[in-house]
Amino acid sequence: MAINLHLLQAYIADYKQLITTPDYDELYKWEAARKFQDNWNERARNVASMLDRCLSARWNNLWAGNQFFLKKMLLELARYDGKKVLSLFKLLFDETQDLEQRALTFREEMDALGEKAFPGRSAFQDDRAIMLYLGLRFPDKYPLYKFEMFKDFARLVEFDGVVKKSSPTNRFRPVRQYLELAAVVRTELEKDPDLLLIHRKLLDPDIHFTGEYGALLTQDFMYCTAEEHPNNAVNMVEEEAAQYGAGRKRTVAKPYTKSDALKDLFMGEEAFDRIARALKHKKNIVLQGAPGVGKTFVARRLAHYLTGSEDPAKVRTVQFHQSFGYEEFIMGIRPDAAGKFRRKKGVLYEFCEHAQDDPEHDYFLILDEINRGNLSKIFGELMLLIEADKRGEAYQMPLLYSEGAETFYLPENLYFIGTMNTADRSLALVDYALRRRFAFIELAPEFGPRFEAHLLEKGIPANLIASIIQHVQRVNRVIEDDPNLGKGFLIGHSYFCQLENLADWASPEDWYNSIIEWEIAPQLREYWFDNTDKAGELIDALWFFTT
Repeated sequence: MAINLHLLQAYIADYKQLITTPDYDELYKWEAARKFQDNWNERARNVASMLDRCLSARWNNLWAGNQFFLKKMLLELARYDGKKVLSLFKLLFDETQDLEQRALTFREEMDALGEKAFPGRSAFQDDRAIMLYLGLRFPDKYPLYKFEMFKDFARLVEFDGVVKKSSPTNRFRPVRQYLELAAVVRTELEKDPDLLLIHRKLLDPDIHFTGEYGALLTQDFMYCTAEEHPNNAVNMVEEEAAQYGAGRKRTVAKPYTKSDALKDLFMGEEAFDRIARALKHKKNIVLQGAPGVGKTFVARRLAHYLTGSEDPAKVRTVQFHQSFGYEEFIMGIRPDAAGKFRRKKGVLYEFCEHAQDDPEHDYFLILDEINRGNLSKIFGELMLLIEADKRGEAYQMPLLYSEGAETFYLPENLYFIGTMNTADRSLALVDYALRRRFAFIELAPEFGPRFEAHLLEKGIPANLIASIIQHVQRVNRVIEDDPNLGKGFLIGHSYFCQLENLADWASPEDWYNSIIEWEIAPQLREYWFDNTDKAGELIDALWFFTT
């Protein structure tokens, strides 16, 4: 095996810088490892409950997501036959046995169990799932795995092997290749002891796994590098060799154009330009709409377009929730690793400092699920400063935790993009003071020609696409006409847009029906919680039956 070590060293240097910036938000992996370590019990009586606790970190994208139901299906398998599932996990975690044989047996037995529990459905207990379980159980030995990440990173470091998916005759090949590459990468990472020291300072021992985690760190480096340089779209330029040794390079982000932003975005150029103009003029916007209209997706595309690149240092996302407050967002008194209380800057404060130091470039903070937080509490006295005409040093003011004559201001090159789910009835209305400071822009479901072309490209048959559009639009008309619901509760297009590999499903119809069963049906039952007959009628109307 051979890779370009000069490129690898350049990416390691970039990673060291990344983990010290506000944009680094991967510590949920260490929280997930801590949860697994604390809750794994091979003598558990209720296996499903135990596994649910093992996989209960706050961020769930490791085991759940649009078209990715690893945890859901695992718990269903455990409820169906907990004793069998526990025995398979014991086998998988038996370090005295060969890894490849353990993994293959685990996958085969889980698939067989899944066929009994829910015939024709994917159990999702594939290589990605297997390496997740091993990585959370043994963070120092097994790196988390995803084939696309492996493929992208291998291309970045000019890996000389041919990266292919598994085949019936060589089912473990990609994982084996990945582990070999990860071992080489880990060796290079460990030549930089400062890296681990820097990263360990980020961990909270009350929340995160803080034992030996070399494999977890290796995967995090590979993932962040692949994400920072998508599609190998970087140019490598020489810097002074004397600074870091021969071959030291730095990365230059590829320009991000409007055509890049509009790719896979179902809105037209005119609508996109109108949103961009509103943001530049108002400095604060909220993209609001029904579930599945792609609010966060549009927000990121818009921010990257206006910055002109996919530079992660200039675009940061923070998700609001009911426990999120002023101390996390702006500044507060927090305990450190030694148990002493000290003043700590929040997400917005640190991001503002970066923007203040770089006035020639625009910075964008995406406030995901903005209406889930107590906005007056979160923004505090900054409610005044977020107004477009109150930016800059002329409006600097002391904050709640300011020391002495210290003041703070929002720079003119900082922009806010909020997202708001209009179907979440558990939330209070956004207060009028904030509505005055943000431009609210409605995003609607898009089931037009671009949606059709996207699904055709993914391999979905034309007759099924026509059925999806017909059935969903019919249900949306009922939702819109309901006086207790309306446009803010429609079914969005993005439920059907995250298909990665159609081969993972028994058929295109199975893929579609799974979305209805697992994502849309629960939403409709929530809408008509007091009229189950009506909810059932609409759910039945969405099913696709083959003849």
